[in-house]
Amino acid sequence: MQRTDTYGAEKETRLEQMAKEQYELIAGRFSNYDGFLSLLRVKNYIRHSTKNNRNLFSFKGQQLGYFIFPFLIDMMLRHSRWELENGKIIDESELGWLIDKYINYPNMSMLKYTQEELNKFVPEELIRMSFEQFPLQESTRTIFPRYMFLYKIIPESDEKYRSYFKMISRVLDDDFELSLAEVFRCATGISAAATIGDTINENPKCEVDWLNEYVKSGKWSKVLNRLTIPISKYKEEEGNGSIEKYLNKKYLDYSINWYPIIETKHGSVAPYPRLIMERVTKRLYKDFYNYYDEPSGNDKQLKLFMTLYGDIFEEYIGILLRDSYGAENVFNFRDLPQVKGKRADWLVVHGRDLIVFECKAKRWPRKLKITGSLQILESFLNKHIGLAVEQCLSSFQYLQKNDSLSSSASRYNYVILIEDSFGFSNALDSLLEKNEVAGKLNNTNGQIMSLHELEILVSSNMCNNVESVFIKKLEDSSYREASFDNYFTTLKGFEMRGDSILDETFRDLFELPNSWCQ
Repeated sequence: MQRTDTYGAEKETRLEQMAKEQYELIAGRFSNYDGFLSLLRVKNYIRHSTKNNRNLFSFKGQQLGYFIFPFLIDMMLRHSRWELENGKIIDESELGWLIDKYINYPNMSMLKYTQEELNKFVPEELIRMSFEQFPLQESTRTIFPRYMFLYKIIPESDEKYRSYFKMISRVLDDDFELSLAEVFRCATGISAAATIGDTINENPKCEVDWLNEYVKSGKWSKVLNRLTIPISKYKEEEGNGSIEKYLNKKYLDYSINWYPIIETKHGSVAPYPRLIMERVTKRLYKDFYNYYDEPSGNDKQLKLFMTLYGDIFEEYIGILLRDSYGAENVFNFRDLPQVKGKRADWLVVHGRDLIVFECKAKRWPRKLKITGSLQILESFLNKHIGLAVEQCLSSFQYLQKNDSLSSSASRYNYVILIEDSFGFSNALDSLLEKNEVAGKLNNTNGQIMSLHELEILVSSNMCNNVESVFIKKLEDSSYREASFDNYFTTLKGFEMRGDSILDETFRDLFELPNSWCQ
């Protein structure tokens, strides 16, 4: 029996009411806390959890990503008291209650509802992981070197990217008045200070000479100010919206994500220090994009920037692959003769194994971020993952006709690289499992891998062992649905090495000794 419009409207009204009740319950709980001291307590809890496991922590036996904390911090900043007296400090049991509430926020199990109806009021689990889990999988070892390649090293190395390099330099000069290296160095120093101490001093005494010079010259403050928001402004910007607007908003857009440092009368606090390093790079991209996103509608410059960014992203993947498997074993399909139609980006030849890599540097649709709609997510993934599968299979057909490349090949495999790190490829596979794209992916030797996972591979001692990494994972049913990030750490003898191109770039950027990464 089809439901009537009246029934649908009544159900939606009830969903809205329950969502509001849950919001008000959590907000009311926070109104009893001293905001400043409770932020420090949450910060210490996160810091302690990070020491035990860099990505995950456990709550009631369930492993969860750190994406939970921005939501709790945001609610605390909105609703806590900001005086040192008359407020209690959040404790671990109370934090556990709030985490439990968030996991089930709002828990409407007594109602019959569709996922689409529920998604209107609560971030769906998979989307939450895909959007907010990946920043905390990044490591200092990969995140800065990546953007050094994308914004500086590659654009400077080839004349065809000169216009791109000039476009980036123009924004850095106008908005930051700092070089790219100076922005990264200052951000790292600020992150270190935020991690070590409770508050951030605007004029710290640094033992590192070049960082001390940045503090004296005011460069440190320029970066610090771009990442800081006064608590009064935060409450003004984020606190005036209606509950309905809040419930329909992805917290990816909340100010705590773009301004991870909160200025209070008791001192500046970074309740979530890991966000500092990650957000300064995201802010750079956002600044570059917004600078050329002209309101006049003349988006010629923006299209040029995005096209060149995609080309440079592809070049970056090539650098990682050559560093892993040797330049003589890595080929760009654009350079191979008689390649027509759909094609992948890179080919790795390793003995009798041929592995095709297709890179997808796609940004999530804004409507998806706002609505959290599974329908939009499925459509987006089907389109871009489906295209990638077609490109890889078409590349296989070309290779099979090319005797010089395939005469000794016994296995053909392909990897689809996604710029955003899902961290849970099994969840992504389950989302696609009932459609044609998933069928092709599962019936061929294809796997989905995040850029971060490739970077971890490059920085490990497993990089030149193709069979152990790609083939074994594909053939072992216990790992077929696992993310590469989890798979790497289970391999016998897995360890990070200190001589990859990412490590070298990181050492050069911070003028560190060669033994630093080892």
